[in-house]
Amino acid sequence: NNIPVADNKLAFTASVGTNRDENVVYGVGIEKKVANKLSVVSGVTYANAGEADNGEHQQFIGVPLELKYDLCSSDKFNLYTKGGIKVEQCIRNGNSTNVGVLASLGAQYKFNDKLALYVEPELKYNIDDKASVDKFHTVSGGVTCGVRFIY
Repeated sequence: NNIPVADNKLAFTASVGTNRDENVVYGVGIEKKVANKLSVVSGVTYANAGEADNGEHQQFIGVPLELKYDLCSSDKFNLYTKGGIKVEQCIRNGNSTNVGVLASLGAQYKFNDKLALYVEPELKYNIDDKASVDKFHTVSGGVTCGVRFIY
């Protein structure tokens, strides 16, 4: 019974992305492998969103909490899926909180055991009624790209 166990690796990420609601989203994150193909992912994002009712751009700080599942892996390439929630608080030109459900499919290319690049097309479903007040669509899509530092 050779059951693979988690290698207890940590990964730190730095990312930039865009989606239908937020012009640019910057993020930093941490991943902790908890099982052979499963990781817990969290971090913080900063987003410059569209214009509020007063014509000013809104800014949001967000905290995602997701599970990442590796679909297939090789020495250099990894295909995975992620899902979870994200809470975003408006910090400029508004004071609302948006809650969304996230789902993404990601691909990663490893340069070596410590450094990788990734891309993640993502869908977000805003479950908070305040989303429409802040010009957020109920469903939005986007793409995030970043670098992953593995320890």
